[in-house]
Amino acid sequence: MADKRYSLDDILNEYPKTGSGSSSGKKIDLDDLLNSFDSSKKAAEENVTLHNTDIFTRPVTPDLSDISFDDKKESAPVQSEKEKPAPVEPEQPSEDSDNEEFEKKYANLSGGLTAVKERVAERDVEYNPPPKPERSFSEKMEQGDIYHDEPKEEKHNLLKKHKHSSDEVFAKAGLQSIYEDEPEQEEPETLPKKPVSTDPFDKYAAISESEETEQEAPAEKSIDDILEEYSAHEPRTHRRNENTVHRSITEFFTKIIPSDDSGISGNTELLDGMMKMKKERISRTQHIAPVERKSISDIDLNLDDKIIPDTASIAIDKEAAEREKLKELRERRSKKIKDFVLVGDEEETPEAEELEDESAPKVIEDFESFDDAPSIAADIAQLKNSLVMRMLVLIICFAASFYISLANDTGILPIMDLLNKHTQTNTYLFVNAIIGLLAAFTSYTVISCGLSKLVSLKADCDSLCAVATVTSIAASMIMFANTNLIKGSLVHIYVSAAILSLIFNTAGKLLIVERTQRSFRFVSGSSDKYSLFMVEDEEKAQNFTRGALKDFPALSAMRKTEFLSGFLKTSYASDSTDKFCHLFTPIVLGAALIVALLAGITARSQYGASGLYFGMSAFVACVSMCSAFSMMLVVNLPMLRASKKSGELQGYILGYDCIDEFADTNSVLVEAAELFPQGSVNLAGIKVFSDTRIDEAIVEAASLTSQSGSILKNMFYDIIAGKTELLNPVESYIFEDSMGLCGWINNKRVLLGSRELMINHSIEGIPTVAKEKEYTGNGKSAVYLSISGELSAMFIIELAPSIEVKQALENLQRRGIYTIVRTVDSLVSIKHLSELFEISPEFFKLIPFRAHNDFEEVTSYQPKQQATLACSGRFSAMVSLILSCHNLRGTISVGICIEAVSILLGILICLAMVILKSFTEITVLMTIIYNLVFTAVLMAFQLLRKN
Repeated sequence: MADKRYSLDDILNEYPKTGSGSSSGKKIDLDDLLNSFDSSKKAAEENVTLHNTDIFTRPVTPDLSDISFDDKKESAPVQSEKEKPAPVEPEQPSEDSDNEEFEKKYANLSGGLTAVKERVAERDVEYNPPPKPERSFSEKMEQGDIYHDEPKEEKHNLLKKHKHSSDEVFAKAGLQSIYEDEPEQEEPETLPKKPVSTDPFDKYAAISESEETEQEAPAEKSIDDILEEYSAHEPRTHRRNENTVHRSITEFFTKIIPSDDSGISGNTELLDGMMKMKKERISRTQHIAPVERKSISDIDLNLDDKIIPDTASIAIDKEAAEREKLKELRERRSKKIKDFVLVGDEEETPEAEELEDESAPKVIEDFESFDDAPSIAADIAQLKNSLVMRMLVLIICFAASFYISLANDTGILPIMDLLNKHTQTNTYLFVNAIIGLLAAFTSYTVISCGLSKLVSLKADCDSLCAVATVTSIAASMIMFANTNLIKGSLVHIYVSAAILSLIFNTAGKLLIVERTQRSFRFVSGSSDKYSLFMVEDEEKAQNFTRGALKDFPALSAMRKTEFLSGFLKTSYASDSTDKFCHLFTPIVLGAALIVALLAGITARSQYGASGLYFGMSAFVACVSMCSAFSMMLVVNLPMLRASKKSGELQGYILGYDCIDEFADTNSVLVEAAELFPQGSVNLAGIKVFSDTRIDEAIVEAASLTSQSGSILKNMFYDIIAGKTELLNPVESYIFEDSMGLCGWINNKRVLLGSRELMINHSIEGIPTVAKEKEYTGNGKSAVYLSISGELSAMFIIELAPSIEVKQALENLQRRGIYTIVRTVDSLVSIKHLSELFEISPEFFKLIPFRAHNDFEEVTSYQPKQQATLACSGRFSAMVSLILSCHNLRGTISVGICIEAVSILLGILICLAMVILKSFTEITVLMTIIYNLVFTAVLMAFQLLRKN
């Protein structure tokens, strides 16, 4: 065995085959070996108490728990006859009862124990040299010459001197102080216990460390050092002395494994094998590559079906986010400053004042979140109040100016001499100029915006008013240079006409604010919101309307939304009158300039240099005549009336752009449930077939109608008292056109539809047609239910048309607008709809089931939508808004024509007056009456026309 490397298992498993200690033939496993060591150790601690000196003189047996030793008696070692020709008489045991008990137990041991005992006795005889002179214990230990036949007292004294070294060896060999005379006392519970390793070498080291802390040992040696030290004194043939330390280790391992007959000691081989095995384990694990740990991105967490989709994703407004960051920064800075300010320093903090100015309420440009609703509502109310105050000031200014002008021009009304232009001309001019300036200051926004847009060639309704006001005030100031023309009534001051144009301008803006305020209550409220839109996908629009329209489809629909964005921008958007003024304002100014030149040339021949004043007065008169007072009423007045009318049906006009968007609508896309609102569908009766329970039939029908969006949904909802938890999940469903629904519920096929649907699916037991008519008289309809191929129930349904829906459909028919319906009910047919609502069947079109997905895609929910028309989802409100757009376009178009006529006619009148040299006849009263007449005509037309 010297020329080969054997593993520990090979060495251990050779002994049962060759030794005499075991005849079972079983192989020895290392784990079983260590476990047997632990069990032997625990048994020895509980049942055996040995003196330290007896360990060196008594052989160790494989099972110490069955043997009891006496402290004062010794047993002679047993020698093998195989190795010694002359047997040696062993020492006679004493007559003590304990020794007799030991002999009995010793005699009853197995054959393996006897072999071990003989082997130990054999070695005791072989290594028992003659006595030598007295030497120290350390010298004896180094030379390995410690004898059993030395006096017991001497060995006992030597053991006392070197107790620490022997205890250390015992601890490392697995034998603790429990073998002493006195029983070991338990350690205090306060001391922490170290974990015990399963490796024997780790156990020896742990026991050694614990004993060294309790008693001071001269040197600390590991088990490997001890083995190397004593292996140096012994050859590889495992010849051993009767050394105390090595004897204790030999006896411990002899207790476990018997020696081999081949002369190789099992003790050293076992230790060497364990050491080699430990080194081999370390060498094998050193070259193992580390396992690469996966990251979270490499692991499939199976969360695909757990992630909730973002159905209400709203785009982040970067400007709003930046404003929010600045606001938070200002708040933190102000808080730090407040905490840092000392008492008495409040007046010396200009930074705090700057922060207060910066933290002023921000200006909200538009309605972008519900948090802005209070601020916008306050801004609208404030704007309305300012317009009302402006209106009051302008009315007062107009009354004063018009009275002065009327009293001086006609002489009917009394007037004080101070304001008489014939006697106090300068005062008259000064008062008119002051009144005009006050009115202009009150309406400074109109003046500034009107003139700026005029200069930028983007004139609007404010431009005409601004030009009339500025020129009239300028003329009253210039006339100070030639008061004789005013005194002789050759020229006039038109401040009153300019102020009246500002009044109508303010009235028009009040109408805008009133409409905006009414709409904003709905937009910022918590009620359901639906935005109206035009189907822009031409292909889908044609698929929806194919077979009904002969013209290009202009299809309108509505979808549910949560937030209507861009409200202020839509409400204050420019309208068609602004476009009209953009074209006609330059025309008016050009015509006024021509009139002024003609008037100046004509007056120059008669009045000389004063002709310049005549020309300037004619310019102001022409502008005042063509200022079109009612321009702001052309759009805003009918829109306000239409908004109020639609508001009764919960429909709202948000801006003028709705007219351009929806005025050309020729078809509307609706759900059948919108034609039959709550209360329109009633259950007149139910008949159950086969063994079907009535509650089962109702639950299955309610589940299918709820999932598909049938008009029967609300009816069954009322039947089950709103307890939707009773409904079963519908796996899938299809609508067989004009026949009914076919769905799968809990792996059962459920049919809900007409008689034709049951026949098509070969359902038996259907009542005869005559029997069915008995139940479906007076306009009722029969809807059959089949579960798992068997006829289960028949529902008798009664449809009651809504008056609002009926009127809306009649209005659509009157305007030639078609109704495109999406339905999943057999009782919703074109014939039935025509009879029910008394509408021509050609104005209805049912969408086939193949187009239902397109319908859902077009009308799907949008969390944020910009719209010009909005409602609460009622079909009547939708129709009212669309028809209002039709009517408004016609009304506004006629109103613009009236304003165009008034402007053109005013230019012609001014030209005629100049040519006829009757320019002095164009007084303030004449210009005011002229504009009021056209205003009355416009309002009369709007009142008589439906909006």
